[in-house]
Amino acid sequence: MATKLPSKIIWQKTIKINTDIMIQIIDNQGKIDEYQRKLVKVININLEQKIECRIGFPGGSFEGTVNYSDKFDMWFAAVEVKNRYWNGFGLGKPSEVGSNSINGEINFSMNGINRRIAGVYGIDDDGIIIILHRGKVRLTKGKDKSFFRENFRGNEITAYEKGQKRNFYMVGELDSQFLIWQIRDFISEVQRIKNLAKKNLIVSSKIFPDFNYIDEKFGTSVTDKKRKKVINRTHGIIVNSLANMLEEAGYNVGNDKNRDLFIFKNDKVKSIFEIKTNSSTQSLYSAVGQLLVYSFAWNYSINLIAVLPHKLREEIERKLSRIGIQILYYRFENDKISFSNLAEIKN
Repeated sequence: MATKLPSKIIWQKTIKINTDIMIQIIDNQGKIDEYQRKLVKVININLEQKIECRIGFPGGSFEGTVNYSDKFDMWFAAVEVKNRYWNGFGLGKPSEVGSNSINGEINFSMNGINRRIAGVYGIDDDGIIIILHRGKVRLTKGKDKSFFRENFRGNEITAYEKGQKRNFYMVGELDSQFLIWQIRDFISEVQRIKNLAKKNLIVSSKIFPDFNYIDEKFGTSVTDKKRKKVINRTHGIIVNSLANMLEEAGYNVGNDKNRDLFIFKNDKVKSIFEIKTNSSTQSLYSAVGQLLVYSFAWNYSINLIAVLPHKLREEIERKLSRIGIQILYYRFENDKISFSNLAEIKN
Protein backbone atom coordinates (compact mmCIF):
# COMPACT_ATOMS: atom_id res chain seq x y z
CA MET A 1 0.00 0.00 0.00
CA ALA A 2 1.30 3.46 -0.81
CA THR A 3 0.35 7.08 -0.37
CA LYS A 4 1.49 10.24 -2.09
CA LEU A 5 3.53 12.70 -0.04
CA PRO A 6 2.80 14.65 1.99
CA SER A 7 -0.70 14.23 3.50
CA LYS A 8 -3.54 16.40 4.67
CA ILE A 9 -5.10 15.44 7.99
CA ILE A 10 -6.67 16.86 11.14
CA TRP A 11 -4.18 16.39 13.94
CA GLN A 12 -4.06 17.16 17.60
CA LYS A 13 -1.46 18.92 19.74
CA THR A 14 2.19 17.96 19.38
CA ILE A 15 5.29 19.52 20.90
CA LYS A 16 8.66 17.91 20.26
CA ILE A 17 11.91 19.53 21.28
CA ASN A 18 15.24 18.54 19.75
CA THR A 19 17.64 18.09 22.66
CA ASP A 20 20.29 16.04 20.85
CA ILE A 21 21.76 18.25 18.13
CA MET A 22 23.09 21.77 18.58
CA ILE A 23 21.82 24.18 15.92
CA GLN A 24 23.07 27.73 15.37
CA ILE A 25 21.00 30.28 13.43
CA ILE A 26 23.02 31.79 10.57
CA ASP A 27 23.29 35.58 10.64
CA ASN A 28 25.95 36.03 7.95
CA GLN A 29 24.12 37.80 5.12
CA GLY A 30 26.45 36.43 2.46
CA LYS A 31 25.53 32.90 3.52
CA ILE A 32 21.81 33.73 3.65
CA ASP A 33 22.03 35.13 0.10
CA GLU A 34 23.88 32.00 -1.06
CA TYR A 35 21.35 29.62 0.51
CA GLN A 36 18.41 31.58 -0.92
CA ARG A 37 19.84 31.26 -4.42
CA LYS A 38 20.38 27.55 -3.90
CA LEU A 39 16.88 27.08 -2.48
CA VAL A 40 15.25 28.79 -5.46
CA LYS A 41 17.35 26.78 -7.89
CA VAL A 42 16.47 23.44 -6.27
CA ILE A 43 12.77 24.26 -6.08
CA ASN A 44 12.58 25.47 -9.68
CA ILE A 45 14.37 22.34 -10.93
CA ASN A 46 11.80 20.13 -9.18
CA LEU A 47 8.79 22.32 -9.98
CA GLU A 48 9.66 22.53 -13.63
CA GLN A 49 6.43 23.80 -15.22
CA LYS A 50 6.19 27.60 -15.58
CA ILE A 51 2.75 29.24 -15.43
CA GLU A 52 1.91 32.93 -15.86
CA CYS A 53 -0.84 33.88 -13.40
CA ARG A 54 -1.99 36.27 -10.70
CA ILE A 55 -0.52 35.51 -7.28
CA GLY A 56 -2.57 36.45 -4.23
CA PHE A 57 -1.22 37.10 -0.74
CA PRO A 58 -2.61 38.72 2.44
CA GLY A 59 -3.11 42.35 1.49
CA GLY A 60 -2.84 42.19 -2.28
CA SER A 61 -1.87 40.35 -5.46
CA PHE A 62 0.47 40.67 -8.44
CA GLU A 63 1.05 39.18 -11.88
CA GLY A 64 3.99 36.83 -12.07
CA THR A 65 5.47 33.51 -13.09
CA VAL A 66 5.17 30.51 -10.79
CA ASN A 67 6.85 27.13 -10.99
CA TYR A 68 4.57 24.11 -10.64
CA SER A 69 4.81 20.31 -10.68
CA ASP A 70 2.05 17.71 -11.04
CA LYS A 71 4.22 15.31 -9.06
CA PHE A 72 4.24 17.50 -5.95
CA ASP A 73 1.02 19.40 -6.79
CA MET A 74 2.56 22.61 -5.48
CA TRP A 75 3.57 25.93 -6.98
CA PHE A 76 6.23 28.44 -5.97
CA ALA A 77 7.03 32.11 -6.55
CA ALA A 78 10.07 34.06 -5.34
CA VAL A 79 10.34 37.85 -5.15
CA GLU A 80 12.71 40.27 -3.42
CA VAL A 81 10.55 42.64 -1.36
CA LYS A 82 12.17 45.50 0.60
CA ASN A 83 14.08 43.75 3.38
CA ARG A 84 13.25 40.12 2.63
CA TYR A 85 13.37 37.25 0.20
CA TRP A 86 9.68 36.43 -0.26
CA ASN A 87 9.02 32.76 -1.03
CA GLY A 88 5.34 32.02 -1.56
CA PHE A 89 3.88 28.52 -1.94
CA GLY A 90 0.50 27.27 -3.08
CA LEU A 91 -1.06 23.81 -3.09
CA GLY A 92 -2.77 22.55 -6.23
CA LYS A 93 -2.33 23.64 -9.83
CA PRO A 94 -2.59 27.42 -10.25
CA SER A 95 -5.25 28.85 -12.54
CA GLU A 96 -4.34 31.25 -15.33
CA VAL A 97 -7.72 32.94 -14.75
CA GLY A 98 -8.33 34.76 -11.48
CA SER A 99 -6.05 35.01 -8.46
CA ASN A 100 -4.19 32.12 -6.81
CA SER A 101 -3.82 32.60 -3.07
CA ILE A 102 -0.70 31.32 -1.39
CA ASN A 103 -1.04 28.68 1.34
CA GLY A 104 2.15 29.66 3.11
CA GLU A 105 5.37 31.66 3.03
CA ILE A 106 8.96 30.88 4.00
CA ASN A 107 10.72 34.23 3.87
CA PHE A 108 14.29 35.15 4.74
CA SER A 109 15.91 38.40 5.83
CA MET A 110 18.10 40.42 3.47
CA ASN A 111 19.71 42.18 6.46
CA GLY A 112 21.01 39.46 8.76
CA ILE A 113 18.85 38.51 11.75
CA ASN A 114 15.35 39.98 11.65
CA ARG A 115 12.94 38.32 14.08
CA ARG A 116 9.95 39.83 12.26
CA ILE A 117 10.77 37.61 9.29
CA ALA A 118 9.80 34.00 9.93
CA GLY A 119 12.28 31.98 7.87
CA VAL A 120 15.84 31.31 9.00
CA TYR A 121 18.73 29.06 8.09
CA GLY A 122 20.49 27.06 10.78
CA ILE A 123 23.57 24.87 10.83
CA ASP A 124 23.91 21.80 13.05
CA ASP A 125 26.93 20.07 14.57
CA ASP A 126 27.53 18.11 11.36
CA GLY A 127 27.48 21.16 9.09
CA ILE A 128 24.01 20.39 7.74
CA ILE A 129 22.08 23.51 6.63
CA ILE A 130 18.54 23.40 7.99
CA ILE A 131 15.57 25.55 6.99
CA LEU A 132 13.57 26.65 10.04
CA HIS A 133 10.49 28.80 10.66
CA ARG A 134 9.52 30.97 13.62
CA GLY A 135 5.87 29.92 13.47
CA LYS A 136 4.69 33.43 12.66
CA VAL A 137 1.64 32.71 10.53
CA ARG A 138 -1.34 34.98 9.99
CA LEU A 139 -4.31 33.19 11.55
CA THR A 140 -7.93 34.00 12.29
CA LYS A 141 -8.37 36.99 14.58
CA GLY A 142 -7.87 35.96 18.20
CA LYS A 143 -5.40 33.18 17.37
CA ASP A 144 -1.71 33.90 17.89
CA LYS A 145 1.68 32.19 17.73
CA SER A 146 0.78 29.98 20.71
CA PHE A 147 -2.09 28.47 18.70
CA PHE A 148 0.38 27.51 15.97
CA ARG A 149 2.73 25.97 18.54
CA GLU A 150 -0.04 23.98 20.24
CA ASN A 151 -1.32 22.55 16.97
CA PHE A 152 1.86 22.08 14.92
CA ARG A 153 2.27 18.34 14.31
CA GLY A 154 5.87 18.47 13.15
CA ASN A 155 9.16 18.98 14.94
CA GLU A 156 9.80 21.96 17.16
CA ILE A 157 13.52 22.71 17.23
CA THR A 158 15.62 24.49 19.83
CA ALA A 159 18.36 26.60 18.22
CA TYR A 160 20.74 29.34 19.30
CA GLU A 161 20.21 32.79 17.80
CA LYS A 162 22.89 35.30 18.75
CA GLY A 163 23.60 33.28 21.91
CA GLN A 164 19.96 32.94 22.99
CA LYS A 165 17.98 29.70 22.88
CA ARG A 166 14.80 30.03 20.83
CA ASN A 167 12.23 27.63 19.47
CA PHE A 168 11.73 27.14 15.74
CA TYR A 169 9.82 24.72 13.54
CA MET A 170 11.48 22.29 11.14
CA VAL A 171 10.95 22.85 7.42
CA GLY A 172 13.71 20.70 5.93
CA GLU A 173 17.37 20.26 5.01
CA LEU A 174 18.72 22.38 2.17
CA ASP A 175 20.76 19.50 0.70
CA SER A 176 18.24 16.74 1.35
CA GLN A 177 16.89 14.62 -1.48
CA PHE A 178 13.53 15.02 0.28
CA LEU A 179 13.61 18.84 0.46
CA ILE A 180 10.59 19.43 -1.81
CA TRP A 181 8.55 16.85 0.13
CA GLN A 182 9.63 18.53 3.38
CA ILE A 183 8.61 21.98 2.13
CA ARG A 184 5.28 20.73 0.85
CA ASP A 185 4.68 18.96 4.14
CA PHE A 186 5.34 22.20 6.05
CA ILE A 187 3.10 24.28 3.78
CA SER A 188 0.32 21.69 4.10
CA GLU A 189 0.70 21.89 7.87
CA VAL A 190 0.47 25.69 7.81
CA GLN A 191 -2.76 25.46 5.82
CA ARG A 192 -4.14 22.79 8.16
CA ILE A 193 -3.51 25.02 11.18
CA LYS A 194 -5.18 27.94 9.42
CA ASN A 195 -8.23 25.75 8.88
CA LEU A 196 -8.17 24.66 12.53
CA ALA A 197 -8.06 28.30 13.62
CA LYS A 198 -11.16 29.06 11.52
CA LYS A 199 -13.04 26.05 12.88
CA ASN A 200 -11.65 26.44 16.41
CA LEU A 201 -11.33 22.65 16.71
CA ILE A 202 -10.12 21.16 19.99
CA VAL A 203 -9.51 17.67 21.33
CA SER A 204 -11.84 16.16 23.92
CA SER A 205 -9.98 16.10 27.24
CA LYS A 206 -11.53 12.70 27.97
CA ILE A 207 -8.93 11.12 25.68
CA PHE A 208 -6.06 12.24 27.91
CA PRO A 209 -6.04 11.04 31.54
CA ASP A 210 -3.80 12.64 34.13
CA PHE A 211 -0.32 11.26 33.46
CA ASN A 212 3.25 12.53 33.69
CA TYR A 213 4.83 12.23 30.28
CA ILE A 214 8.47 11.71 29.40
CA ASP A 215 9.59 14.12 26.69
CA GLU A 216 10.67 12.30 23.53
CA LYS A 217 14.10 13.12 22.13
CA PHE A 218 14.64 12.97 18.41
CA GLY A 219 17.15 13.91 15.78
CA THR A 220 19.98 11.68 16.98
CA SER A 221 22.14 10.67 14.07
CA VAL A 222 25.22 8.62 13.26
CA THR A 223 27.64 10.65 11.17
CA ASP A 224 30.81 9.99 9.26
CA LYS A 225 33.38 12.36 10.76
CA LYS A 226 35.55 12.19 7.63
CA ARG A 227 33.00 13.64 5.26
CA LYS A 228 29.81 15.68 5.18
CA LYS A 229 26.65 13.65 5.50
CA VAL A 230 23.05 14.72 4.91
CA ILE A 231 20.87 13.41 7.73
CA ASN A 232 17.60 13.64 5.73
CA ARG A 233 15.13 14.25 8.54
CA THR A 234 12.05 12.44 7.23
CA HIS A 235 10.12 11.69 10.42
CA GLY A 236 7.30 14.13 9.71
CA ILE A 237 6.83 12.92 6.14
CA ILE A 238 6.45 9.31 7.33
CA VAL A 239 4.01 10.23 10.09
CA ASN A 240 1.90 12.35 7.75
CA SER A 241 1.76 9.67 5.07
CA LEU A 242 0.66 6.97 7.50
CA ALA A 243 -1.89 9.31 9.06
CA ASN A 244 -3.34 10.11 5.65
CA MET A 245 -3.81 6.43 4.83
CA LEU A 246 -5.48 5.75 8.17
CA GLU A 247 -7.81 8.71 7.76
CA GLU A 248 -8.75 7.59 4.25
CA ALA A 249 -9.56 4.18 5.76
CA GLY A 250 -12.05 5.89 8.08
CA TYR A 251 -10.07 6.14 11.32
CA ASN A 252 -9.97 9.15 13.67
CA VAL A 253 -6.30 10.06 13.92
CA GLY A 254 -4.41 12.32 16.30
CA ASN A 255 -1.18 12.85 18.20
CA ASP A 256 -0.10 14.58 21.39
CA LYS A 257 3.00 15.74 23.22
CA ASN A 258 4.70 12.36 23.11
CA ARG A 259 2.82 10.00 20.83
CA ASP A 260 3.70 10.22 17.14
CA LEU A 261 0.29 8.98 16.11
CA PHE A 262 -2.77 7.35 17.64
CA ILE A 263 -6.19 6.13 16.58
CA PHE A 264 -9.16 6.98 18.78
CA LYS A 265 -12.88 6.24 18.80
CA ASN A 266 -15.55 7.58 21.13
CA ASP A 267 -12.97 9.27 23.37
CA LYS A 268 -10.93 6.08 23.72
CA VAL A 269 -7.46 5.53 22.26
CA LYS A 270 -7.39 2.27 20.30
CA SER A 271 -3.86 2.16 18.83
CA ILE A 272 -0.55 3.98 19.32
CA PHE A 273 2.17 4.25 16.64
CA GLU A 274 5.82 5.12 17.26
CA ILE A 275 7.69 6.01 14.06
CA LYS A 276 11.45 5.60 13.68
CA THR A 277 13.61 6.61 10.70
CA ASN A 278 15.96 3.65 11.11
CA SER A 279 15.83 0.14 12.53
CA SER A 280 18.96 0.30 14.69
CA THR A 281 19.04 -1.43 18.07
CA GLN A 282 18.87 1.97 19.78
CA SER A 283 15.81 3.00 17.76
CA LEU A 284 14.10 -0.32 18.47
CA TYR A 285 14.78 0.00 22.22
CA SER A 286 13.41 3.54 22.09
CA ALA A 287 10.27 2.56 20.18
CA VAL A 288 9.47 -0.36 22.49
CA GLY A 289 10.06 1.68 25.63
CA GLN A 290 8.01 4.63 24.43
CA LEU A 291 5.09 2.47 23.32
CA LEU A 292 4.96 0.65 26.65
CA VAL A 293 5.41 3.73 28.84
CA TYR A 294 3.00 5.93 26.89
CA SER A 295 0.29 3.26 27.04
CA PHE A 296 0.39 3.38 30.87
CA ALA A 297 -1.92 6.40 30.75
CA TRP A 298 -4.91 4.10 30.23
CA ASN A 299 -6.20 1.12 32.19
CA TYR A 300 -7.39 -0.81 29.16
CA SER A 301 -5.70 -2.71 26.33
CA ILE A 302 -4.28 -0.64 23.44
CA ASN A 303 -2.68 -1.81 20.19
CA LEU A 304 1.02 -0.87 20.18
CA ILE A 305 2.72 -0.49 16.79
CA ALA A 306 6.38 0.32 16.03
CA VAL A 307 6.89 1.72 12.53
CA LEU A 308 10.30 0.88 11.04
CA PRO A 309 12.04 1.07 7.61
CA HIS A 310 13.91 -2.25 7.67
CA LYS A 311 12.60 -5.72 8.41
CA LEU A 312 13.60 -7.30 11.71
CA ARG A 313 14.51 -10.95 12.14
CA GLU A 314 11.47 -13.19 12.59
CA GLU A 315 12.73 -14.22 16.02
CA ILE A 316 12.69 -10.59 17.19
CA GLU A 317 9.24 -10.05 15.68
CA ARG A 318 7.91 -13.05 17.62
CA LYS A 319 9.40 -11.84 20.89
CA LEU A 320 7.95 -8.35 20.40
CA SER A 321 4.57 -9.90 19.59
CA ARG A 322 4.63 -11.71 22.94
CA ILE A 323 4.74 -8.37 24.76
CA GLY A 324 2.00 -6.93 22.56
CA ILE A 325 4.02 -4.91 20.04
CA GLN A 326 3.36 -5.14 16.30
CA ILE A 327 5.78 -3.98 13.59
CA LEU A 328 4.68 -1.93 10.59
CA TYR A 329 7.27 -1.59 7.81
CA TYR A 330 7.66 1.23 5.28
CA ARG A 331 9.98 2.16 2.43
CA PHE A 332 10.46 5.10 0.09
CA GLU A 333 9.48 4.56 -3.54
CA ASN A 334 10.12 7.60 -5.74
CA ASP A 335 7.53 10.16 -4.62
CA LYS A 336 5.62 7.75 -2.39
CA ILE A 337 5.99 5.89 0.87
CA SER A 338 4.84 2.27 0.86
CA PHE A 339 3.60 0.56 4.04
CA SER A 340 4.06 -3.07 3.09
CA ASN A 341 2.05 -4.82 5.82
CA LEU A 342 -0.48 -2.21 6.89
CA ALA A 343 -3.41 -4.51 6.05
CA GLU A 344 -2.07 -7.05 8.57
CA ILE A 345 -1.79 -4.57 11.46
CA LYS A 346 -4.52 -4.74 14.08
CA ASN A 347 -5.98 -1.30 14.73
